[in-house]
Amino acid sequence: MRLCRLGSLTAAGLCLGVLAAAPAHAESLSDALVAAYANNPTLQAQRAQQRATDEAVPQARSGWRPTVEVDSGYGRNWEDRKIPGQASIGGNPTVLRPLSGQLVIDQPLYRGGRTVASTNQAEAAVGAGRQTLRSTEQQVLLSAIQSYLDVLLGQSVVQLNQNNVQVLQRQLRATRDRFDVGELTRTDVAQSAARLSLGYANLINAQGDLANFEATYNQVVGHKPVDLQPLPMMIPLPADLDAAYATALGANPDLAAAKKTEEASRWAVRVARGQLLPTADIQGTVGHNNDSTYRHDRNDSAAIMGQLRIPIYQAGLTSSQVRQALEENSRDRLRIAETQRAVVAQITGAWENLRAARAAIRSFREQVRANVIALDGVSQEAQVGSRTVLDVLDAEQELLNSRVNLVQSERNEYLASFQLLSGLGKLQPRTLGVPVQTYDPAQYYDSVRDKWFDSSAYDFDWLAVKADRPNGNPPASGTAR
Repeated sequence: MRLCRLGSLTAAGLCLGVLAAAPAHAESLSDALVAAYANNPTLQAQRAQQRATDEAVPQARSGWRPTVEVDSGYGRNWEDRKIPGQASIGGNPTVLRPLSGQLVIDQPLYRGGRTVASTNQAEAAVGAGRQTLRSTEQQVLLSAIQSYLDVLLGQSVVQLNQNNVQVLQRQLRATRDRFDVGELTRTDVAQSAARLSLGYANLINAQGDLANFEATYNQVVGHKPVDLQPLPMMIPLPADLDAAYATALGANPDLAAAKKTEEASRWAVRVARGQLLPTADIQGTVGHNNDSTYRHDRNDSAAIMGQLRIPIYQAGLTSSQVRQALEENSRDRLRIAETQRAVVAQITGAWENLRAARAAIRSFREQVRANVIALDGVSQEAQVGSRTVLDVLDAEQELLNSRVNLVQSERNEYLASFQLLSGLGKLQPRTLGVPVQTYDPAQYYDSVRDKWFDSSAYDFDWLAVKADRPNGNPPASGTAR
């Protein structure tokens, strides 16, 4: 079998043996992974979700910063004052044009520790989101690999069944020729015809499976498969199961995300308890009123005031929120143990699937070799009359089945190795040697963490024009459309 490479992959591996050499403009597994990494909508959506999660940090840090508001008003008032028994004052209604404006600046000084706790909670959530993004990347890449393998398997099975149909067609013609000269019976002809019909049915089923595999490939990768190359060599894996466990428990993204989620819920308890503590801020105001009560009345004011708020009783709301946060943290601690068990089960399953596939490959290779010899012997014996046509047909079917089982086992071995790599947290473009610019979630986070103002927030046409922007991304930070 042909040995191949994918970027920096260096360990020995096998290609599906019945595939022909790759054409000049074939698509490799590396090409498929590049397309899936760049264009898969599931992965793109998770990246957008991570950017949304990043925004929780500047929102939490806003608790340190002042707020500035302007409150203004302008109107027109008519007033006609009358006293009983007297004429109207002035004889005409009084018309006022009140104008008011007030600038208020509020600077928080102490919020019961909630700003610090909220910031830490948001940063822990960002860490959990990054690990979830890693997990999604692995799932997408694994789906692309599986789709690639399934298409190759489907093509191999179709080719094997096409070859089988051609053999059965020749067998039927030879049987009819021998029937015409009286060497075989009508039963032999019927058996050959029936086996050919079965071959046609198996070929149609194989073609249907291949069409489904190609549809899944298009869904994951973003385009239909075109002249897929044979498989590259598989990557190095841990030497034993214990080493696999140790690596997975330290690097699996699902487990890392569970730990960060628990950290975030721990800080959420502190946020809830902060509502029981006093808050303090300082507020400055500058105001102007004109024609508010009397014509030509003018009032300018300025004030600065410190405010202290001490919560006494909140109708049981805050206490309930604290209890709720404590229980949510207990839930997240238990989910760490749950995820750890799931990771161990995933590694065990992938390891055993890999071991079983390798054993099956050895057995099916021997079976194919034996069936080739058996078919040759049965065919020769049938020529001298010591074997029946049915014996030859059965030998051909057994050879076909063993070859299909062999390519399925080779596919299973390859898939199990990448499932194991996914459980280890190592199914990444860099590990696979895939030539693609990796997405860095820290880039967006760093750009928004300390941002005080962003004019793009005032781009009210964003929803209307988002389809015109690459990947549906919003305008660049700090720029208006």
